[in-house]
Amino acid sequence: VRRRLDVAQARLSAAVENAEEAERKAEESRIAQEDQELLADDSTRFNDNKVNERITARVAADTEMEVLDKAEGRLELARFRLEKAEREYVAEKEVHERIKAGLDAVRKQVKAGAARVAQL
Repeated sequence: VRRRLDVAQARLSAAVENAEEAERKAEESRIAQEDQELLADDSTRFNDNKVNERITARVAADTEMEVLDKAEGRLELARFRLEKAEREYVAEKEVHERIKAGLDAVRKQVKAGAARVAQL
């Protein structure tokens, strides 16, 4: 009986050691799994940050393009207004020159008339 008791106790001790070893390995495995999950979370967070940076850069570029498009539109409008003003200036200058030419002709006629009157 003593021998059976010793064998049973030895088996029990071995089973306890095996259970403790299994618990230790399970704990190590759980810790390794948590580490992997943390690394995956870090990797996901890193990738999410990169995606967000790209999105932010793209939005900034799109916004800049809109600003440039608006500026280009304002530039075209200013160019159109300048050309219109130049045409109006040229037209007014031509009218002014015709009026001046007409006045010069009238002055010459007045001088000619004054000279005829002086001869009379």
